[in-house]
Amino acid sequence: MLELDLAISTFLEEWDEFSTEQNSRYSIDSTQIEEDQIPELIEDVETLSESFNPGSFEIDVDAGEDRYDVDWDPNLGVIQSDPISGDGYDISDLYDDDEATENAIRSLSNDRLRSVSDLIDTLEVLIPREDIELSVDFGIEKQGIVRELEEEYNFEDLSLQFYFSFDFFERRISNVSFENFREKYLDDGDRLAFVIHEFDSMMSSDDFAVTGSGSVDQLSEWVTSRRSTWEDIVTSVATQSLIENVSSVYLPPSFFKFGSDPATSEEERVVALFESHAILFSILSITSSAQQDDGMWELQISGKQLIQGRIQASSDEILVRDADQSETTFQIEDLDIEDFHSLFEWTYIKGNEPETRLPIVRNVTTLFAQDLSNVIGNMSEIHGSIKSNYKYYVEQTTDDFFEFRQELIDSAFETNSRFSDLRSQLINSLSRDIFRTIAFILVIGATVYYRLPESVDSNTVFTILLSLIFIYGLVVLRRIRGIHHQLDMLVEDRSSAVNFYGKFFNENEKEEYQLKADVDDIRFQWFFDCIEWTRGKFEFEYTIAYDLFVYYLLVGVILVGTVLGLVDIHVGDLAGWFPP
Repeated sequence: MLELDLAISTFLEEWDEFSTEQNSRYSIDSTQIEEDQIPELIEDVETLSESFNPGSFEIDVDAGEDRYDVDWDPNLGVIQSDPISGDGYDISDLYDDDEATENAIRSLSNDRLRSVSDLIDTLEVLIPREDIELSVDFGIEKQGIVRELEEEYNFEDLSLQFYFSFDFFERRISNVSFENFREKYLDDGDRLAFVIHEFDSMMSSDDFAVTGSGSVDQLSEWVTSRRSTWEDIVTSVATQSLIENVSSVYLPPSFFKFGSDPATSEEERVVALFESHAILFSILSITSSAQQDDGMWELQISGKQLIQGRIQASSDEILVRDADQSETTFQIEDLDIEDFHSLFEWTYIKGNEPETRLPIVRNVTTLFAQDLSNVIGNMSEIHGSIKSNYKYYVEQTTDDFFEFRQELIDSAFETNSRFSDLRSQLINSLSRDIFRTIAFILVIGATVYYRLPESVDSNTVFTILLSLIFIYGLVVLRRIRGIHHQLDMLVEDRSSAVNFYGKFFNENEKEEYQLKADVDDIRFQWFFDCIEWTRGKFEFEYTIAYDLFVYYLLVGVILVGTVLGLVDIHVGDLAGWFPP
């Protein structure tokens, strides 16, 4: 509707700096405009009235002894002026020196203004007088624009809201609680559309749209191209989950899922504005019960275990208070909103069998999470497991949940034992190799020394001996490096195991089963972390690092000693460098 959009744009260009957007209207601040601007403002409002009903225009005339209230309805063209003080005197006595002013005041007093021209002519007489003050009260009524759009496009079953500024729209939505959003903006059975003058795009889901005033034609096509479905989904959720005031509070997450990816920064801001709504309502949809208490939602998820906690959503974060009263804050930007959308759609929309799928969702949720904060933090794993193992869950259900947890506990202990035995085996094997190597070198050296003919000089004998020691040193070094690499792989496997088991146990259980992946105050920790021998996850890493450091040092001494010996024999007398 270009005419309406152009009329609003023209008015804003002239009066934006004197105006403030409010909840229901776009108000002119009378303290910021001069009296001689009032006639121009009246003319511009009259132009607006050709496109829609902008709302009433009031003028207060304060002449000291007498005051008048002028009320102009631009839509009907009716002007009414009433004296609000100054009865009991003759106007001619006050303005006997100025006939034009006297006539203007009489027009107000006797309600003789019949047109905008009469009004402007009267005001232009009064404006120059310093003893008469004029002030205006006017704001473009948003409801007038909404009614014009509804009549022009014959919108039915559509709750329509209009905003001038995108920033005001953003602030306004952010300040409306999630629990009040539906009741404030949406009538039962309707779809919802926000029309924003300062917005150049059209974003929509099946039941919700955000568009610019220049794209209302697209909004009209959207309205006629599909039927509202959100109430059917709410009924399904209400059947499966006991949510307090579900009929006035709850909206499905799919309501806020726009059909296209954002292409501009403002579109990204629109998407971000409703992500918290989708996350909160996704969590509510899988609960067994949810009720409001002191600004938070008190939730229960009953599967094979019972998860309890409280949740509170704001525009940029989710606050979770678990049953043990510990609190976790999730930043919306750090969560994958698609996981929440996808889980909800899988449960309630795809397959159209929530009565079968929701119990599976709750059971798997209690499998992957010990408390409510884990539910949100592990949403990706929960969603992925449900989708990939749906057939198994349907056929087998999750009656073996506790048996599976016991298997996990046994497996965790077995893993700990295996790592401990393997470390001991590796270290003992390495120790035996080193001492066997040294003994072998001594035997070979003695054999070479005593068995060689006397014609062979001692330098040759020591060269052969040192060469053998150097070669065996390299062999041992290679074995140590191989063991070092093997231990790196074991640490990686250990980390993967801890990450896996950690999803199924709470903090106390992870401590009990030695599944904690953190270390602190280890001697020389900074050194081993710096040379990247360790990853800062497990204490046994540093125990092994100490052993490896000693063995590397020992092999280093052997190799350096043999090299120095060979240099002493064939290059120069190194022993001569030291005093006798």
